[in-house]
Amino acid sequence: MINLAQQISGLAPATEAAPVLSLLRGTAFSATRDERTRCLVVSSLWQALPDIAGVNYELDPRAEYDLILLPDDVELSEIGRLLGQTTNPAPVIISGSQALGLRADLVLSDWSAPSLSAAILSVRPLVRRVSELPRLPLGPDRNGLSALALAYTRDCSLAPVIRPDERAVVAYPILFGFSNARNMLEELADAGMLRRRFFERLHICQHCDSSRLHAREVCVKCRSSHLAEQPLVHHYACGYQSVQSAFEAGDSYVCPKCRKELRHYGVDYDKPGGVMCCRSCGDTMTEPEVEFLCLDCRQSTSGDHAGFRDWYEYDLLPDSIVAVKGGKLPFSASVDDVPRGRTLRDFTLLVRHSLSVAKSTGRPLCAAKLTVDTTDLVTKVGQRGVSSVCELLRDVVVQNLREHDIVAALHDAVLVCMPETDDAAAKVAVAQIQHAIIATVRPKLNIGVEIFSGVHINQLLMTV
Repeated sequence: MINLAQQISGLAPATEAAPVLSLLRGTAFSATRDERTRCLVVSSLWQALPDIAGVNYELDPRAEYDLILLPDDVELSEIGRLLGQTTNPAPVIISGSQALGLRADLVLSDWSAPSLSAAILSVRPLVRRVSELPRLPLGPDRNGLSALALAYTRDCSLAPVIRPDERAVVAYPILFGFSNARNMLEELADAGMLRRRFFERLHICQHCDSSRLHAREVCVKCRSSHLAEQPLVHHYACGYQSVQSAFEAGDSYVCPKCRKELRHYGVDYDKPGGVMCCRSCGDTMTEPEVEFLCLDCRQSTSGDHAGFRDWYEYDLLPDSIVAVKGGKLPFSASVDDVPRGRTLRDFTLLVRHSLSVAKSTGRPLCAAKLTVDTTDLVTKVGQRGVSSVCELLRDVVVQNLREHDIVAALHDAVLVCMPETDDAAAKVAVAQIQHAIIATVRPKLNIGVEIFSGVHINQLLMTV
């Protein structure tokens, strides 16, 4: 199997291609062995591709094929649509450009017969491995199975990279064409299919959910970032203290209070520290406030109120390999019998349905997120004890809600959706849950509580 990031420029030049081509005709692509490779060609240049023994070119994306050939630049959106429709769980791609990044299994600059023959031969083991997997099903399991199949067949983790040109700032290159890749991977990790490895924590704009934020210090009074640091001057004789500019009188210092000249540092005065001065409104402060300016919506978010999102690299676990080979994710169909609530996928689907019902009927709807400070919990019970404490927490939440409330458990939080519940009733319900947690769960937990109502519930769904 080739390396996922392998970059090949003109495999097997024509002057050296005879042994490779002979090998192709005699073994891997021999018609007598009926191992023809079906290649879907996504290009207007398909007629220019060479005839190769044992290779069939397909033009219909609905046909069965073994790999995808992209000899020239194609709209990325078109490739995304193609990958979203295929039944192949992890199509092999040979591309003529770098545009697909790691999603291209091989990048080829020379598309002559010898070079293309050698390229197809080199990916043949990967094609075989993919062909052994079941076809992708329709329905909500499709993207999850495809992501797991890509990691399994390429023998790699699902690794993120920094992408400053994207609103989220982080992307998963191998999952090109996937929408909401992080949400899907988090759901698989919560279901025990993937192991998380921390990658980065990014703050998010409270207005548009972008992570393209500019951190800056601002004036606590007028919110301007036009700040300058000035030293303080302390006059010993009268005790007056202010910024240095208030004492400046030409080339000397004069106390604004008693009008005496300050001649000698350490005798007449000292400089005990400094303050920040706003050059817009003139206010002074010991510490400016930190806020984030969103580069997308241009609105500001206070540092004290900015949320954050953790990003992870994901490794396959044994259950995910079983799922890939079986063509089905092992989520329980009878979610009502799950004592710790529904999967994140089911929770999202049900809450979105509840939102549409609430909007059409005008009935109230609230949701809440109870987040455990796992860092603090680890110091109290150790890493191994965290999961059992969090399981108990989830059970307590479920036991203190109504039958028609919707609950989902994450690795460090519990999500609750309460139909027919307004803000006031939701606060009462959450307070009751908190009292039950205090009475039942040991050690004492640091839990952050957020309540969402109406259209703001979509904000919760985007961040989990």
